[in-house]
Amino acid sequence: MKKNIYFIISVIAAALLIFSIVAVSSVRVGGATEKTTTISEAYIPSETTLLESSTSIEVTTEEATTREEPTTQSNETSTSKVENHPTTTTEPTTQAPKPTTNKSKYPVATEVWNYMKALGWSDAVCAGIMGNMMAEVGGHTLNLRYNAYDKNKAYYGLCQWSGKYYPQIQGTDLKTQCDFLRDTIKKQIDIYGKRYASGMNYKEFLKLEDPKEVALCFAVAYERCSSATYSVRQTNAVKAYDYFVG
Repeated sequence: MKKNIYFIISVIAAALLIFSIVAVSSVRVGGATEKTTTISEAYIPSETTLLESSTSIEVTTEEATTREEPTTQSNETSTSKVENHPTTTTEPTTQAPKPTTNKSKYPVATEVWNYMKALGWSDAVCAGIMGNMMAEVGGHTLNLRYNAYDKNKAYYGLCQWSGKYYPQIQGTDLKTQCDFLRDTIKKQIDIYGKRYASGMNYKEFLKLEDPKEVALCFAVAYERCSSATYSVRQTNAVKAYDYFVG
């Protein structure tokens, strides 16, 4: 009987020992699990940071694309303007004189007209200046003789420039004379324009819209010729306007 009791006590003790060992193992395993969980949680902020960084890069890229789109559109618009620009600004200055069928009839006058138009001068301004040239070297026609001297050989060219004051123009060709007119007209009208009207200068001269008024102003301020020829120069200007403009 005692032996049975000892045997039962031994079995119970063994069972308690085994239970104890299992419990301790469970606690250790739990601790490891908790520790593992803690370690895993320690990496979560890093993963979040990486996600945030990735999102930030995508946003930046998208914003950059958005900023580029207006630039691209702007460039397209600018290109369109540049392409359209020559047609808008140069067409008036390169337009063939009218009537085109008569271009060869007065080649010198036509070349001078086209030169003046290329400077951006209006039809009225070109006609008024042409009317003076017609009086100087055209016999009051458009048959201009750009290489003409006066009878005393004291004056030469389209505007009969004085050999005394402008010796550099004597004997020059048509292109040189047109260049000389272009280079001197502003200064001359700025200085002598007041003889025609108070406040008249080159800028105001270019605003004149009547060929006859332009012809008179040019005669007074640039040619500074006899007043007896004013009327015929104005008539010539109307003829030139009618021929080239129609």
